[in-house]
Amino acid sequence: MFGLFFDAMSPVLRRRLFSKAQRRLFKPNATIFSAGTVGASMLLIETGRVEVSIHNSDGRKTVLNHLGPGDLLGEFSFLDGGLRSADVIAAVHTTGLEFSHADMRATLLAEPEAMLALLVEVCRKARDTINSVESLSHKHAMPRLAQCLIRLCDKWGTEVDGSTVIAQDFSQGDLGEIAGLARENVNRLLKAWAADGILIHEDGRLVVIDRQALDAIAHV
Repeated sequence: MFGLFFDAMSPVLRRRLFSKAQRRLFKPNATIFSAGTVGASMLLIETGRVEVSIHNSDGRKTVLNHLGPGDLLGEFSFLDGGLRSADVIAAVHTTGLEFSHADMRATLLAEPEAMLALLVEVCRKARDTINSVESLSHKHAMPRLAQCLIRLCDKWGTEVDGSTVIAQDFSQGDLGEIAGLARENVNRLLKAWAADGILIHEDGRLVVIDRQALDAIAHV
């Protein structure tokens, strides 16, 4: 329910920590964290979806990840005391619980298992970022978009009658930003794959019908 990190805490300490948290509400496109700012808190996403991105020196945005309920934000600056490493905005209406670094530190000092779980969470996100960057380095549009869709299936997918239904609505613009492709290319590929019976994408709703075919495209 809470994710690996919070599940590793004893119920008593978890309730104590949650009692000190502040509930936050974010409208779509609202800034949650900004890269380069001082981090003094962590946020547990309760509902909604957020986009994590970075900008290069020319101002071009690279989307690193989309996170949702049960995911934690701000743990990097908590662990190393550095500045925020990425921009985080609410992709849709999002709610979360905000914990101060002081309250989180006190809890983790009393819960070594939770500290280990936090490190596992950081490693998982680092792997996700590496996979995202690796897919962006691919020269061809088809495998890049296919790899993007596979990651969304793994993160947001629910198996229904042999197909994978993505729980969140991702527009063609969203998919383009994640895969590093122009929206026009995304539109063209989605139409082609729909005609081939690989997937359905209507009004942001994404259903992968043939995961095996998508895997084959991703590894061309």
